[in-house]
Amino acid sequence: MRDNEESADLRPVDKLKSNFEHSTNLAIAAMEKELALLKAMGDEAAAVKQYIKIGMLKHAQELFATAYFSATRPEQSTSDLRQRLSSGAFPQNRSER
Repeated sequence: MRDNEESADLRPVDKLKSNFEHSTNLAIAAMEKELALLKAMGDEAAAVKQYIKIGMLKHAQELFATAYFSATRPEQSTSDLRQRLSSGAFPQNRSER
């Protein structure tokens, strides 16, 4: 019940993130168990397919994390960016990199 109370306080985007992470982590755990079984049975072809599925789901998690960050990061003001550029925070040409 506490999880429901805590999730009620979350923004919709954070609920989405939490639910996506939970469901994909459960799916990955189940796939990893199946992968271990396939390896134990010596079914290398099926094990490779399962390994690829796991990798794709992990990649989907990374893509979601990137999209979540992009959607929730605070906007930078133009003056802040100008200040960082003029302070030398970013190299002006390739020779300074």
